[in-house]
Amino acid sequence: MSSTTANEGRTSGRAPYPYLTDLLRKASDDSPNAPAAHTHDGRTLTYRRLERAVNAVAAQLADAGLKPRDRVYLSLGNGIEYVIIEFAVLLLGGAVVMPNPRWKEVEHSSALALTSPAFVVAGIDSAALLETVSEGSTLLIVDAVRNGWTKLDTTADADRVAYAPVDPESESILPFSSGTTGLPKAVRHSQRSLAAAANLWTRVAGIRPGDRMQAFTPLFHIYGTATLGAAFTTRSPLWIFPRFDVQLMLDHIEQEGITIILGATPIALAVLSDARLEQRDLSSVRYFMWAATPVDPVIAGELIRRTGIGVRAGYGTSELPVINQNPVDDPASWRLDSVGPEAPESPIRIVDPETAAPRTAGDEGEIEITGPDMMIGYLPEEANADAFTADGWFRTGDLGWVGEDGWLHITGRLKDLIRVNAFQVPPAEIEHVLMGHPAVADCAVFGVPDLLTGERPVAAVVLRAGTVATNAELVGFVAEKLATYKHLKDTVLVDELPRNAGGKVLRRVLQDDYAASLDGSSAGG
Repeated sequence: MSSTTANEGRTSGRAPYPYLTDLLRKASDDSPNAPAAHTHDGRTLTYRRLERAVNAVAAQLADAGLKPRDRVYLSLGNGIEYVIIEFAVLLLGGAVVMPNPRWKEVEHSSALALTSPAFVVAGIDSAALLETVSEGSTLLIVDAVRNGWTKLDTTADADRVAYAPVDPESESILPFSSGTTGLPKAVRHSQRSLAAAANLWTRVAGIRPGDRMQAFTPLFHIYGTATLGAAFTTRSPLWIFPRFDVQLMLDHIEQEGITIILGATPIALAVLSDARLEQRDLSSVRYFMWAATPVDPVIAGELIRRTGIGVRAGYGTSELPVINQNPVDDPASWRLDSVGPEAPESPIRIVDPETAAPRTAGDEGEIEITGPDMMIGYLPEEANADAFTADGWFRTGDLGWVGEDGWLHITGRLKDLIRVNAFQVPPAEIEHVLMGHPAVADCAVFGVPDLLTGERPVAAVVLRAGTVATNAELVGFVAEKLATYKHLKDTVLVDELPRNAGGKVLRRVLQDDYAASLDGSSAGG
């Protein structure tokens, strides 16, 4: 077979960072027998074996008709199969649409309509998705056969195959972010911006040869892909697990000498709940990377005290993954009240949310960012109008201030999005579901602090005259239709919703009223 790589035809001027597929191929050439990935069921794939599996799946996809710029809707949980298929699509110049496999039919239906994929790839257990796919896509099932779906064999291997050069500005991955309208937004990263994200993540996180990492975080999140790129760059083996289990995580740290923990509030709390924590040998861990949820100084302080592991706070978004982090090479400077200085090549600025005038040091404003890992835009296209400034910077919708020392402090956000762990939950999506309940006349969803997840949704509900609905009934109604992280924490019955003169719901008033009601009595209806 030919040894031509997909890298031929690319110019350094257009693509300053190696493509992710190039990183895997280089690792295969330089360290063919080194372990690339370990699976939860005890398998180990070397870089050469992983590359051959990627080649084989790419050949299958090419035979099925996948062309450069085609989108592939990949709905799988964490596993080596996800890695193989993602890299095979990227090798062919296609783009991977990254839904949450826990989504239900209405969520998959919306995402499929938004992205119009040429192919849909799923596991045999993806019932919600299998019932949703229209006739417009070629259907592929992983390592199984079901109802006429074509089998995609991720256990095969193949020699290196020559493929056409890939345009660095073409789409690579499309993870999802949500807007306040409730419609899902696909975040479009190019081959170039994705490679830059992996490069920056490697540098800013200080990932180096000899590191050993666990992948409990979702691979359909952009950080999952960036972590893969960092691991391949530094030849750092990655252990991939289908779901989070704190006992498994801690046992594995002791057994395998894991050096970096990627986590947030839920993982920190889970670690602190371990009865044997003080007796465990966690000395191999260099730091706990705290992202996705705001750092709770009490929890973080307890984690540091009981484990001796340093906590590094960081900040990023799906749209621009690497923004700020506490400097990895200066542990003495790490702070819990700041996400650190800006990352290399990724400047930030603070502006007045209304006038866009620059703020001075110490003054709060909206955080705007730019950098080589910035997305190329959203789907739907109309979402881009408010996403970027006239000079091309991304408007995060987050509020914060920068001190004289250049360290960023995040204080809140302009947008109404509720952040549950690493996921963004649009209030309007839950409201749309609630309005389908026969007893609901009006409703508004807002976020409240949650020690475990950062925030959780609560709904203020106005019932139709003469109807009755309990808290459990309304919470259960949403749970039947949306993914777990979008489930309501609680509901509260109100006579009317507070609104401003323009009719906009005053969610801050609802949040304040709800907080005031938490005096030991139930807030549910």
